[in-house]
Amino acid sequence: MMGLFSMFTKKPPNDILFEICHAYHNELKRTKDSSKAFIVMAEESVRQHNKQNKRQLENAASTFHYVGGSGFDKLTTSHDENRISLHGYLYNLMYKIRGDYYSGDNASLDKNARLDVMISAHLN
Repeated sequence: MMGLFSMFTKKPPNDILFEICHAYHNELKRTKDSSKAFIVMAEESVRQHNKQNKRQLENAASTFHYVGGSGFDKLTTSHDENRISLHGYLYNLMYKIRGDYYSGDNASLDKNARLDVMISAHLN
């Protein structure tokens, strides 16, 4: 019964992705610096993860490996130059935040494809 209840308390993946990308775009608009916006996005990602999961991430730095192991210091100020890193980060992070939706018995190519499209749409 608890599993059924948790399904209704978890935020839909598209809402989580919207909030994370909204934080990024707000900071990008304010600073015109994608690397700074990426860090704000990572901080929001940690908040979203910790709302959805029992296992907590400590801080944005703990998500560095989602940027291909390079860390945030390898990012540029350009949104277009960071787009691939942004996309990969969001894709991997959504699996971590909502693994119950994207992996295991719930995994499907259709969900993966929709996630890919949602991320691309949010990054434009």
